Amino acid sequence: MQTEEEAKRKNIKGLFLEYIKDEKIKLRPISIECVEKSGSSSFVKFVFEESSLLSGPRTIEVETTGSGLVDSIFSSCNKHYGKEYNSLIHLSLDDLLIRPIFSMARSESQTDASTDVILKMSVQGSPSEFKNRSKSIVYSSFVCILSAFQFYINCQKTFERLLFLVEDAHARDRHDLVEKYSFSMSKITVVNAYEKQ
Repeated sequence: MQTEEEAKRKNIKGLFLEYIKDEKIKLRPISIECVEKSGSSSFVKFVFEESSLLSGPRTIEVETTGSGLVDSIFSSCNKHYGKEYNSLIHLSLDDLLIRPIFSMARSESQTDASTDVILKMSVQGSPSEFKNRSKSIVYSSFVCILSAFQFYINCQKTFERLLFLVEDAHARDRHDLVEKYSFSMSKITVVNAYEKQ
């Protein structure tokens, strides 16, 4: 069953299709390596593809260190995208849940069970969850973080597009459109705060 937060996010994703179409960003994981030693920071190398219909795909490779896998990926993505998408500063990690599904295991030891990884975040006090199921906790964590950044980047892109449309509609005295675009903007501001550029 879909949660209220998932339903809200689905509605917002509908706005992506309506207003930023070909500019909508997709982040797809390619590979990840992690080296961790007792008492030291983690070294993480990850590769993902950023694409949109407008600009096509480009591969991004990151080598970083941090306080564990999640910190390394999350901080690097925030650093990489933070200047262009300043609303990402509001993202904070609340929890990371790992739930093995032993009923899906095939081996007697059940070590091959699929696992749900749930990334719980808060953005301006609003809770948000991103989930992924796979055999690998590392891979699923990577997917969850990329999914979160993809969603919030597209939120800002949509907000900026709507802001432009509101100003254009004002200039043309189209108050019906101003109302329509403002209502759509209000849906996006529920999940994050945006500054006028």
